[in-house]
Amino acid sequence: MKVIVDYEEKRTGRYPLVFKGYKNLSEVYDYLWQNYQGYHFCILMDTTKDEYEPFPKELYVYYSDEALDEIAVYSNCEVRKIGG
Repeated sequence: MKVIVDYEEKRTGRYPLVFKGYKNLSEVYDYLWQNYQGYHFCILMDTTKDEYEPFPKELYVYYSDEALDEIAVYSNCEVRKIGG
């Protein structure tokens, strides 16, 4: 399994971690547990693909705070953060 970690900040925040060549999600979980304890992550799964398209070979794992921004862009809506 190859993990691409890009520390450069994009305009809206951090890039997601990209996993290539993983065999199952427990392998991804183990990597995150060993290297990023204390952070929350989420995986956005796009099931809008045609059933005959090949399954994506890359898995994007987002920091949980960054996923909200990604979902807002996809949904074409605005996110209002309340408080600090």
